[in-house]
Amino acid sequence: MFCQNCGAQLNEGVRFCGNCGTPVGGGIQEPQQQHKQSSPLDEEEILWSGQQAGLVGKAMSKANVSPTSYILTNERLIVETGILGKKRTEMELFSVKDITVQQSLTERVQKIGSVIIVSSDPSDPKLTIDSIENPQYVADMIRAASTKVKKARNIQYRVTL
Repeated sequence: MFCQNCGAQLNEGVRFCGNCGTPVGGGIQEPQQQHKQSSPLDEEEILWSGQQAGLVGKAMSKANVSPTSYILTNERLIVETGILGKKRTEMELFSVKDITVQQSLTERVQKIGSVIIVSSDPSDPKLTIDSIENPQYVADMIRAASTKVKKARNIQYRVTL
């Protein structure tokens, strides 16, 4: 089940969306002449979304709390953090310069890891996707989407020595 206002995934039995606070099912009905505002995500295709995994992620999931969530679209990578206060960081895929997958021995046993993305964005040149399942798969998806956006926009990065 998804929120009609923001599109966030909802758990069974909740009365309000944890992301935007909109009443769920049987709540206030919008008049039919009003139209839902379109979101930039309506034009983008979501390629992957996930949350922190491993022991910390499982504990948070059981508590029905998601401190960090990740969304990869065909245009950008979005990271939302926080339980009470929220912070949203976005990285345009055309700015991606390098992708690294990092796994400790414990993470390899749990089949989780981190993806570190370096970009040309001067305000936030490094973004880390922590403790996710299948980190190599996610890194490959980011690389493929980034390459596709760069080709579509005719963007090339050159390394100078």
